[in-house]
Amino acid sequence: METKVIDVINKQRLIADAIHKHIKEDLSLLPRDRLEIFIAIYQEVNKDLRMDRISFEKLRGQATNYQKNAEEPATIKQRDAMDKFKIKYADNITKKEAHTLIGNKIKEIGGSE
Repeated sequence: METKVIDVINKQRLIADAIHKHIKEDLSLLPRDRLEIFIAIYQEVNKDLRMDRISFEKLRGQATNYQKNAEEPATIKQRDAMDKFKIKYADNITKKEAHTLIGNKIKEIGGSE
């Protein structure tokens, strides 16, 4: 079972990496309907990755302290996304803060509340 979980996580990471590559392109060039589709897929893939990570860690008995991780510095991918979305942020921004800013920007662009 652990091998199946690892395979699913690896496939989803490949999808997430492909989506991340597109974030580096100028999103303003996408037609509105494609941008909305892109945002929806991006959100769902990231939700799936988080859920699979949690499931995998529970299987291995290595539950992570997510509150502690949230206070770690933002990842390079988060910083790249904030730069692409032209989001202003502090040099010492945390993962949790970056996640919130990016989520708010995606909602703003997508027009959802």
